[in-house]
Order: sequence, then C-alpha cells, then structure tokens
Amino acid sequence: MSEAYMELWQARCVEGYVAVHLQSKVDLGALARVMRCSRCKFNRTFKASFGCTPGQYVTRMRVARAQNLMTMCQDSLCQIAAESGFADQSHFTRCFRQVVGESPAIWRAQRCRNS
Repeated sequence: MSEAYMELWQARCVEGYVAVHLQSKVDLGALARVMRCSRCKFNRTFKASFGCTPGQYVTRMRVARAQNLMTMCQDSLCQIAAESGFADQSHFTRCFRQVVGESPAIWRAQRCRNS
C-alpha cells in the first residue's frame, strides 16, 4: 500500500494555520478539519508529506520564528520564547537545542558577532 500525501492546497492550508497560531496551542483536531479529513488520516498524510509529526513541525516553525526574531531585535530570550509560542525560556532552550544543535544564546551571539 502506497503512502498518501496531502494535496498542495491542503499543505498550504496547514502551513497557514500553523503560522497564524504559533503563539497559542496548535489544535491537531483543527488542523485535521482544515485539511478536511479524519484525525487518523491527517496524522498519516502529514508525516508522509512533511517528513515529521505535526508536533515536530510546530516546534520547528516556532524555532524558525525565534531565530528570525533574534536576528531582528534585541529582545530578551524570555520575550522571544513567549512571542514564539514556547511555554517558557527553559522549554524554548530545550526545543531550540534539539532542532538547531546549540543553545539560543550561543546561536544569537555567533550571528551578532558575524554581522
């Protein structure tokens, strides 16, 4: 049995929904409704289409937003964590290190020094 992938319109709707809701809890049931399918089918097609689970995707998008904020402003990491949808700075640091491979403070310092 071949893997089912999302239609392009479905992937764009999911990406848009996640982008708009990054600062709050992203409801997987709502994502399935956006895609117009069952939760079970959503989980299968999401992983086939994006190469990760919905939770991993949301974390990656939050980290990407935080990276963007860190390069654009001098807000504290605590403020950036909140603006990116993380529960607190500790959660942000853990997730950031998992995705990027280094702490947000080190990542930011290297970008500021090289600018």
